[in-house]
Amino acid sequence: MLQPACPFCGSLDLLHNGHLITNIHYPIAIASLPVIIRLAKQRVKCRTCERWSMAQSELVNKYCSISNASKLKVLSALTEDRSMTSIARENNISINTVQRVLGNCSHRFIDSYEYLPAHLAFDELPPAALYLPGW
Repeated sequence: MLQPACPFCGSLDLLHNGHLITNIHYPIAIASLPVIIRLAKQRVKCRTCERWSMAQSELVNKYCSISNASKLKVLSALTEDRSMTSIARENNISINTVQRVLGNCSHRFIDSYEYLPAHLAFDELPPAALYLPGW
């Protein structure tokens, strides 16, 4: 995987400095035969801004060895009524990774309580509130 330009300044004057080999776990239909892709990420130094960077792939996030396809498979399995242990065992990953995938998407489901609706309805009032003057 080659990096065409510096992500910081856009310069094409790059000094290539080896590869970082990453083993990527990729999902398949048969869990007993895990697929591991050896991905070589190119390390480069920009001669213009003197900053280091690493080539990135759409297959996996930066600094991660679990593929995005595996994360999507785990996320779809979390919608079913199954334990995290069985999901981790099926995808050849740890239980902590399953919890991390759930934690990364849980912010989408939390309601924001920074506002109130225009109208509020109460079913019951406390007895003391019924006898206050002005009510």
